[in-house]
Amino acid sequence: MYLNQEYNFIKEHAPCYIYDEVNIIERCMELKNNILGFDFLYSIKTNPYNKIVKSIAKQGFGTDAASMKEVLISKECGVVRDNIYYSAPGKTEEDIEAVLDKCIIIADSITEIELINKISKKHNKKIKIGLRINPDFTMDDDSSISSKFGIDIEDIDNVFKILNLCNYISVVGIHIHIKSQVLDF
Repeated sequence: MYLNQEYNFIKEHAPCYIYDEVNIIERCMELKNNILGFDFLYSIKTNPYNKIVKSIAKQGFGTDAASMKEVLISKECGVVRDNIYYSAPGKTEEDIEAVLDKCIIIADSITEIELINKISKKHNKKIKIGLRINPDFTMDDDSSISSKFGIDIEDIDNVFKILNLCNYISVVGIHIHIKSQVLDF
């Protein structure tokens, strides 16, 4: 009887996506139980459907938000501020203003650090940020490959000088992205 109802629903609403919440929760628990000592983030861009985000958040996962909208989805779904990491490059002043007290903003440049501090000062709030740093190594070897996103490690002294002048931000972490599109385990 139950399968017949599901079949009729699919037939009536196709094409559609059907998600298995039990399976999603089991995969979350599998990660948490097998990789101990880490906090996990769900990348909202993979699927921003509120019911999925809520289900994953209830398992104790934070979120990696690649846009202002994804930060707002995270908040709507009950993710707490300190578990939402906004790591998009090229954030506008409007983007930063909209999420200022809703997440930890990952700064991609010295200019962005200064902008976040300026906006935080305007609102008289001390804001937690992370710094996206480009390391001087890759997953493949010890060579340094510059990235269009983040702060090159060679500029870290300048970052510390700027941070000493920024009274409205507090650095709480470092974001390092060392490779994308790794398809061969």
